Amino acid sequence: MKKITIILFVTLTGLINFNLFSQKTTAKSEITVFARYTNKNGMELRIVPDKKYTLNLGIKYGFIVERADANTSNFIQIGETKAFTSQEWQDLIDREKDVERKKQIQMVQFFFENVDEKGVKKIDFSKGIKDLKDKKSGDDLTFMVFLLSALKDAEIAKALGMTYFDNTAVKGKMYRYRAKLKKPTKLYQMSSPVLSIKAIEKKDNYKNYFFSKQGDTKISFYWEDIPGLHGFDIERAEHNSRTFVKLNKAPIYTLTNRDNTKIPNTYVDKGLTNYKKYTYRFYAHSVFGERIKLFETTTFPVDLTPPPVPKIFKPVHKSPNEVLIHWEMKDIPKDFKGFAVARSTKNRGKFKVLHKRLLPKNVNSFIDKSFSKEEMN
Repeated sequence: MKKITIILFVTLTGLINFNLFSQKTTAKSEITVFARYTNKNGMELRIVPDKKYTLNLGIKYGFIVERADANTSNFIQIGETKAFTSQEWQDLIDREKDVERKKQIQMVQFFFENVDEKGVKKIDFSKGIKDLKDKKSGDDLTFMVFLLSALKDAEIAKALGMTYFDNTAVKGKMYRYRAKLKKPTKLYQMSSPVLSIKAIEKKDNYKNYFFSKQGDTKISFYWEDIPGLHGFDIERAEHNSRTFVKLNKAPIYTLTNRDNTKIPNTYVDKGLTNYKKYTYRFYAHSVFGERIKLFETTTFPVDLTPPPVPKIFKPVHKSPNEVLIHWEMKDIPKDFKGFAVARSTKNRGKFKVLHKRLLPKNVNSFIDKSFSKEEMN
């Protein structure tokens, strides 16, 4: 029998369109694994699902971690993750002395205790559209709170069951890792991309990801997306000062186009003093909850405003092959470097500079000793 897809459009109060349809293929969801090796902790894994439903299932029931040796597909289960109990959450909150971080943990705990595998709460259609909109916004907010908090704080990631330490990894050996849901789901077609990593501690150099451009009273910065890093911050200090001020009010996140291509990150620091040196520092958060200093550079803006056009007086012949060129320029800018005198055989032709070095800015005349009375000059 030929399968028919039926699409029904329902519009209520002109605000929301619902598409109710039977799908020929199941929607997909991925569970990505990030990892790093340190001599202190062994292989540290961070488990990051791409869908809120998948994350809710993982938090509620746990994730399974599998490992294989390099160049093999013989994956074996090496462990499971488990979110904190209510008492463990309370112990984490009680131990925290920093007021702001304590509030952050309490907020995540609140969402954690009010979420189930289906979302924040059940939809009550008797309350109309508002309850449905609240449900959607509540699910989205929960997903963002869980994800961003876990990526910024290692303790919260551990409390949510998104962290696993492989203490059996042998230093110097290659491994392959992947993660799965402990409780299977039929709602999504699940996939677990394999991460290959060598068990060695390494330090990354992020300098080549960043580019700067000098402008008039401004400096523009561009940087590429860096895998495993998010939430960029920029700080600035005047040259020879170690007092840095954060420039961005909120962390800068990499955006994507509709075709899923990533938009280059940019930041423009305006209102600067030309030729005054400034030092910039760039930071980001790793998926392991650390704020990392990525790059530091010292640069300065430049004056790109063209100088006034000098007034050129009528040339004077000093001899058959010598011509005196005299000019005048008022309001010479402070950063003006000097003059260059060029000559061509045509008004719109190719001009050739007649001297090797710039003439000083206090000079207002030049004698052309290569003048040819037989040619156009």
